[in-house]
Amino acid sequence: YYVCDIPENIFYDQRRRHYRTIIHITARPNIILTSEDILYRGLVEELSQSGAGIILVEEPEIAQREEIGCGIELEGEYTLACPVKIRHLEEKFAAKSSQWTLGVEFASLSPAQYRPLQRWLMDIERKRLRSGAV
Repeated sequence: YYVCDIPENIFYDQRRRHYRTIIHITARPNIILTSEDILYRGLVEELSQSGAGIILVEEPEIAQREEIGCGIELEGEYTLACPVKIRHLEEKFAAKSSQWTLGVEFASLSPAQYRPLQRWLMDIERKRLRSGAV
């Protein structure tokens, strides 16, 4: 029998509402994150209807649960621009350099933004199935 205090807040930083599509390295869209007039450029590694997994090569000066600006350049000359919440931030070490992986959640997508994203994701999944990739 144990007794403990219930915390005032519980954060579920990596809960996902939608399946994340893994994007092949040759098809990864560019992403630009903006925080306090600082631009961070990277690539989208995974994408879903509610968030993304991002790779950055420079160290970001942002924190978990922070809300920042985001622009993802999808194929077909469409840029998805919306605020995102940082859910996960981790430095990964490679042989000659390090990179940072971020998990973000789209803060507010309008139906006009949601439809092109959904079409793009379905197209990527179709291409993966046709190529035999799992």
